[in-house]
Amino acid sequence: MAYNLASFRELIRATLDLDATDLPDILVDDWIRDGATRAQTRRQQWPFYEKDWTFNAVDGQGTYTLSAIQADSGSTDAIAEIRQIRGPSSELRWQDITTHDKTNPRGSVSSGTPRFWSQWNNSDVILDPVPSNSTDTFIVRGYAKRADWVSNGAAALSDMPVEFDNTILNWAIGKAHAQQGDPASALHYADMSDLRLRELVRYYDDPSPSHEVTFGGNYNRQVGGLSDPRFSWE
Repeated sequence: MAYNLASFRELIRATLDLDATDLPDILVDDWIRDGATRAQTRRQQWPFYEKDWTFNAVDGQGTYTLSAIQADSGSTDAIAEIRQIRGPSSELRWQDITTHDKTNPRGSVSSGTPRFWSQWNNSDVILDPVPSNSTDTFIVRGYAKRADWVSNGAAALSDMPVEFDNTILNWAIGKAHAQQGDPASALHYADMSDLRLRELVRYYDDPSPSHEVTFGGNYNRQVGGLSDPRFSWE
């Protein structure tokens, strides 16, 4: 059973045999948040953050912000990283922004069915050509941003699977022991937290035989016989 924030607080205080006077929420919550952030960022792409967002094209509009795509899809998950965009009939090819600018001089507008996508400042998604059909639907596939779930109050649950609760808890307990002047216990719990987190990284990094693994470059890059290169150095 997953721990909510109140359960994390209670377990930390019970482990040290202290109460909220000794360990107020403002301190305990900061330690829990630190443990959660450490787990969230330990691996660049946790599979449980994989999401799809669907948005509709706007006739004559080539640029879409991540927040607009999220809002159009009706999702509560903010977009952290895009890995793929699919159009009405096929996958769009990625092109770097320099190539996009070279093939689309200022003042010129090419409209039609988008075949390429670019991104600028890790925010704006640029479709090329500019969509000419407002009924076209696009699917963005990527990774959701990590949530600051601790800020959601006592009933809040972690945005990671339940098996991560232990590593978050032990990290916070270690922080509590350090605050109480017990470095040996602090190190012990930090080590237990780190051991469990490394086990989870190995578990999620273990490739399944049913999954295709591609080494190097953008996985949807088509490198053979390019008549219309989409990298500036081609």
